[in-house]
Amino acid sequence: MEIRVSSYTAVVDCPHCGCGNSNWVMDPRGAEAECDNCEKKFTVPENASITLT
Repeated sequence: MEIRVSSYTAVVDCPHCGCGNSNWVMDPRGAEAECDNCEKKFTVPENASITLT
């Protein structure tokens, strides 16, 4: 049996300053976060769409 892990980077833009926050190791939808740039708190909406780039 083998377990495979694929890495990806999820980036969520801060609703206050627009800075991209990318320190997610899980699906960020529904999570509470603090912006790396402006340090304001925000919640990622549970219904946020995902865009593959």
